[in-house]
Amino acid sequence: MIRGGNIGAMDVLLTIQQPVKTYDSLTNEQLKDSWATYTTVWAERMFPPVSGEKFEGDQPVNIGTYKFRMRYIAGVTTQMRLKRGTEYNYITKIDEGDRSTFLLVTTERRENANDGTTVTNVLGTTIIFQDEGVTL
Repeated sequence: MIRGGNIGAMDVLLTIQQPVKTYDSLTNEQLKDSWATYTTVWAERMFPPVSGEKFEGDQPVNIGTYKFRMRYIAGVTTQMRLKRGTEYNYITKIDEGDRSTFLLVTTERRENANDGTTVTNVLGTTIIFQDEGVTL
């Protein structure tokens, strides 16, 4: 069970983003996959974050797992991500508080140790984030 906690501890401003597809209006051809803002919320970053390294293919990948507590927001799913500045955390688990007052959101951030590309696997879809482009 998740208890409310201290509202004053919610000092991290997060943008919740959802994946969207963009299309050419003339040809109806899919141009690219991108991210759109779902909402912005204040949250508490739960400490300590857990980090480690593992190999995906033949590349070492740094993995950071973070938890955030925020007020309940309807419609948040594990296909979304949290943006904080230039840091992107992909939602892997959502726990609802008692009476749907809070969410405890577990996220994962992966960084390729060689080139800084953020890579994650969300429900079987590999997402590669580099600069402002997203590849699915």
